[in-house]
Amino acid sequence: MRLDRNLDCVDVGGDSFDMSADKALKVERGGSVGRAKLGCLNVRKDLNGCLVNSIDVDEERAPLIVWAFEQYATGQ
Repeated sequence: MRLDRNLDCVDVGGDSFDMSADKALKVERGGSVGRAKLGCLNVRKDLNGCLVNSIDVDEERAPLIVWAFEQYATGQ
C-alpha cells in the first residue's frame, strides 16, 4: 500500500513497480537518485510538503574544485 502523494515520501509494502520509471519520476520532481559529486552536498528539501533528497553546491569546497580544473586546463 502506498501512503505518499509524491514518490519521495514513505513507501510501505511490497507492490511491484518499475524501479527505473520510479527513479525517472523522482528526478523529474527535483530529487536525486545517487550520491553527490565532489563539490556538492546531499541535502533534503521540502517540496510541496514532502521531503525530497536533492543536491546543492558545497559552498566551502566548490571554489577549490573550480580552481583545480582551471589549473589543469592551463597545464600548471
